[in-house]
Amino acid sequence: MQFQQLIYFNEIIKAKSMNRAANNLYLSQPSLSKSMQLLEEEIGTKLFIRTNKGVILTENGEKLAQYSKTILAQLEMIKKIPQEKSRKVLNIASYPLITVEKVIADFYNVYDFHPLVINFEQCRLNDVIEKVEKSDAEIGIIMYNEAQSREIKNILRHKHLLYTEWMTDTWYVNLGKKNPLYHSKMISMEELRSFPVIRKPDDYYSSLSFYLEIDGIRLAELDKVIYTNDNSSIITMLQKTDVFRFGPSISKNEFNQYGIKTIPIKNCQVFIRIGWIKRKKEILSNESQSFIEFFKREICEKNSENLLL
Repeated sequence: MQFQQLIYFNEIIKAKSMNRAANNLYLSQPSLSKSMQLLEEEIGTKLFIRTNKGVILTENGEKLAQYSKTILAQLEMIKKIPQEKSRKVLNIASYPLITVEKVIADFYNVYDFHPLVINFEQCRLNDVIEKVEKSDAEIGIIMYNEAQSREIKNILRHKHLLYTEWMTDTWYVNLGKKNPLYHSKMISMEELRSFPVIRKPDDYYSSLSFYLEIDGIRLAELDKVIYTNDNSSIITMLQKTDVFRFGPSISKNEFNQYGIKTIPIKNCQVFIRIGWIKRKKEILSNESQSFIEFFKREICEKNSENLLL
């Protein structure tokens, strides 16, 4: 079987006639018929029923039609490989941070070497690590706390991934105007117990944080919880209800644009690390290296009180 035969086969399907397909392909009708006869003989089944009005696919012809579309689509992708060499590609997986979305948009706007293809996916910590390990992403942006630190270091070592720290931070409270604590300068955990916390669905690493304590209150004691994996839903809920969330200070400006405040938590000693990971012994592409430097300049150096140099 040859690719050309599948191309002819699909043209016959489109034209619904051997004669019209032959004209479209600039072939003689006997040549096209002979090619399809050879295809039927090779496969060992009849593909067409010829009628006065044209051709109709047999049951096996219908099956081949489905398979051939997939094969020809993949063939087109293969043909485009030489063109893709000239395209710049940035593959990033990131822990869900609204700040990262902004940085990627800003980076795209100032990037000088277009065309640039950006593949950006936000996912949970474990998924970020897996995507970098499996080469689905060249770099991964992660954030973790001291309760997760030991496990994170172990899994990165096991998967031969290198972590580079950008900065440290702590947890703050994000809440909107519907929350009575909106105008507070500082908020205690006792005050927060009266309101629902909104967060991403739990995974293994987030469950390690359940027994973290802030001012004597464990996170597991916050029993009013709303789960969502959608950033826009989190923003909408913060704007329109009395829910709150925990987050780092680096996202303060982004949330402020939505009328959402970032307020310190009384006696909060939670220590957060923010950085990026890559596969060991692999050299970063120019695009990834440029993005890393851009992120550090735009975010870390503007939060220099938290930056680890």
